[in-house]
This record gives sequence, C-alpha cells and structure tokens, in this order.
Amino acid sequence: MQKITYIDGKRFLRGLIAGGKRVMQHQDYLNKINVFPVADADTGSNLALTMKAIMESKPGRA
Repeated sequence: MQKITYIDGKRFLRGLIAGGKRVMQHQDYLNKINVFPVADADTGSNLALTMKAIMESKPGRA
C-alpha cells in the first residue's frame, strides 16, 4: 500500500463516493444504533439519502 501524500479533486471525489457507498450499505445498522440527537431510528436513512444526492449530482455544480 502506498502512503497518500496529497489530495486533489479526483482523489477527494473517489473517497467521498466510497464513503457514500459504505453509508448506504450499512443504512439499517446506522438506524439501529441511532441515538443522537433523537433516537428516532432514521439517521441512517437520512444520511444515505443525503449521500445519494451528493453522489448523483454533477461535479462542478454549486
């Protein structure tokens, strides 16, 4: 494994997408452990929807 010594836009985007995929894969687990700020068991769902929207947006758009 090579040590990362810098981060550019492409590398950041790849990391963001990888993290978003993990959130979506573990959405149910995140709902089960949800206690903050309110134990309403939807934090995983909300985070997954947010990550999905980010991943589906077109790069470079504000």
